[in-house]
Amino acid sequence: MQDEFDIIFHLLRFNPEQNTNLSWFGNFADVFSSSFLMVVFNILAIYIILSGYLLYRAKTKKTKFSVKIILVFGLAGCLCSLIDKIFGEEV
Repeated sequence: MQDEFDIIFHLLRFNPEQNTNLSWFGNFADVFSSSFLMVVFNILAIYIILSGYLLYRAKTKKTKFSVKIILVFGLAGCLCSLIDKIFGEEV
């Protein structure tokens, strides 16, 4: 994590920094650094994505490919974040 180097001369640089606040919002407000709250937000986001998809399916006969892609990427992001919050190592 201490290695830094230029990828494209002064334009693009590899400079890793570990986020220990559990979310991007956690950098600005301590309330978003709570593991329990972030798990609740992830579950709520999964519920909103699934209920939005089910509402879409109730209104249309055929699901567009772009909607399927949005559903898959949204759920994948939420599930990965949820798994990280539950099983991730506390720093």
